[in-house]
Amino acid sequence: TNEILSQQYTTIEGGNDAIQNLYEFRTAVTLFQIFADVNASEISARMTAMGNSSKAAADMLSLLRVAYNRRRQAKITTELIEIISGATSLNDKKDI
Repeated sequence: TNEILSQQYTTIEGGNDAIQNLYEFRTAVTLFQIFADVNASEISARMTAMGNSSKAAADMLSLLRVAYNRRRQAKITTELIEIISGATSLNDKKDI
């Protein structure tokens, strides 16, 4: 059986170096993939944070618009009441 094995396989000098190089390459590829995943996770977290920030800003603008419109409407209503009161007062004086 040793003769059969020796005929089928040839050994390469420095085979341990090839295995060592393979381990080093695999380690380098694994580290690269880890760093790439970390970078992708960081970018994803930043995108999520910016999305949430943009949504919060839009919500705040909406609330400010509502508050502004209410105050504007209250001022307009007050001015209309003053104008109507003045006109009514002038009409009452004419009738006297």
